[in-house]
Amino acid sequence: MDLLERIPLRRCVLRSAACLLLSSALASAVMAQQEGSSIFVDRVDVNIVNVEVFVTDRSGRHIDGLSVEDFEVYEDGKPVEVTNFFAVARPPAPEPRGTPAGPVSSGTTESAAPATTAATLTPEIPPEQRLHLLVYIDNFNIRPGNRERVMASLDGFLEGRTQVGDRIMLVTYDRGIEAVQPFTNNSADITAALERIRKTRANGLTEDFRRRVASQQIAAALRDPITAAYARTYLEQYIDETRAYLQQSTRAVDSVIRSMAGLPGRKAMLYVSDGLPQRPGEQLIAQYFGDSSLSLRNNDTSYFQAIVRQANAQQVTFYSLDARGSVGSFSTAEYSDDTAGGVERTRLDALRTLNYQGALIDMSEPTGGTAFINTYNFDTVMDNMAKDFDNFYSLGYASPHAGDGEYHSIDVKIKRPGMSVRHRSGFNDKSEVERVQDKTLASLIAGLDKNPLGIRLEFEEAKKKGQKYLLPTLIRIPIRDVTLLPNGKVEEGRLRIFLVVQDAKGGVSPMQDLPYPVTIPSDKLEAARQSAIGSLHQLEIRQGRQKIAVGVWDELSGTESFTHQFVEIGNKGKKSKKGKRSGR
Repeated sequence: MDLLERIPLRRCVLRSAACLLLSSALASAVMAQQEGSSIFVDRVDVNIVNVEVFVTDRSGRHIDGLSVEDFEVYEDGKPVEVTNFFAVARPPAPEPRGTPAGPVSSGTTESAAPATTAATLTPEIPPEQRLHLLVYIDNFNIRPGNRERVMASLDGFLEGRTQVGDRIMLVTYDRGIEAVQPFTNNSADITAALERIRKTRANGLTEDFRRRVASQQIAAALRDPITAAYARTYLEQYIDETRAYLQQSTRAVDSVIRSMAGLPGRKAMLYVSDGLPQRPGEQLIAQYFGDSSLSLRNNDTSYFQAIVRQANAQQVTFYSLDARGSVGSFSTAEYSDDTAGGVERTRLDALRTLNYQGALIDMSEPTGGTAFINTYNFDTVMDNMAKDFDNFYSLGYASPHAGDGEYHSIDVKIKRPGMSVRHRSGFNDKSEVERVQDKTLASLIAGLDKNPLGIRLEFEEAKKKGQKYLLPTLIRIPIRDVTLLPNGKVEEGRLRIFLVVQDAKGGVSPMQDLPYPVTIPSDKLEAARQSAIGSLHQLEIRQGRQKIAVGVWDELSGTESFTHQFVEIGNKGKKSKKGKRSGR
């Protein structure tokens, strides 16, 4: 039976209007009724912006016991009223017998009480303040030995975080994103996932090889006046390839951060890498050309600024760890052309170190996080992160720019002397459409499904088209919970569908955004409520195991649904899975 034959209703174009008033704690929508016009939706969002603040003294020790009166918050330089206040201070040592275990915390909404002593604090952190920690191992930009040293410290640290109720996710990147372990607080699952990561390749040495080859080509070209002009060509080829890899790497980080949009509570990401170049080719430029202006023209800080904006938009605190450890020579072999003496090698290594570590700093500090560099003591690194996770203040206020799509700066000041604050520098106030898109991506990458509408994905057999396949994909949407507005002899609704695919190598397709208007005759409504509508799409995808996520947004009620499903394409002896994983 054809897919469309199983759909009792077809989508139609909206031709008239209706009236309805909807309200909730965070949003209201007013639809004006005017015969013969389209449905007009004016949504007024009240967006609560939560700012995670870390307060330390001059020695770096976290300070607890502060109240809302100790803080001043500014958005775009203008003071805003803090309406939500929450404080957490987890004891650094186990409590005596008889004392409740777990974090000590205090929280209020609309008004705040000072956090003074453990006796006055709530012993449990509420769900909206629980931590989701995503650990991102950048296999493409890390060397095997460096990764192993970090993993040795990471194992015990993550086990400890699960014991205090944090949820952990493990992701790797090697020119494609792989969710090795979805969010869990099961320490056994985390340990098993870390072992699987240890068995994957760490490809940072490939960059050493590329740079060494480029260095040798440039040096050889410069030795002969006849071929000297080719030296710039070799440099530009290396820079172009490095920039392409950098763009892929930063886009992957960006998409993973976006996938955390649908998470409740606090969110943090630990990025583990040997660093990324702010200025591709800077070391080679300095070694062979001494042209600082050429290096400045190759500045790619915009990639890292985009990550900061994404992290701040999703309220993700970004931590980065230079897995290379203490500063030292990257690779002696790349100086095998003998063009650099010992002092020169030290200078070039220092230049390269600053280049690669600068990116880690730039991605972390504006989000309120920290870049951990120049240390082999990764256990101390983990301890310092734990202190952040266990000692913080959450300050919430109602942004006056709900969903305007613009970036707004945030500044938090502490009234007490001798203390400093660390927090994210701003946020991008995303529109509701952008937020739904982010949550659809969260379903794809992190498996975060939320499906009150009961949507389902169904597939027909894929047909080969050149090197790819066409996969007929049906998005089935039950009518029962879709908001419909009466207008004369019809009932009308307005849905929006978002569709995205991840291939077997971790590549993510562009997001499809599809308006989906609905019109149902009023005398057919009762029967229609027992049925479903559907949207059929021909997806052009590659061979292998594909992951498809769909989001459906009911624009009239604001209801959002997200689900994902795997399908096997093009493998002999295997058929496309049809309905094996339905929306939950």
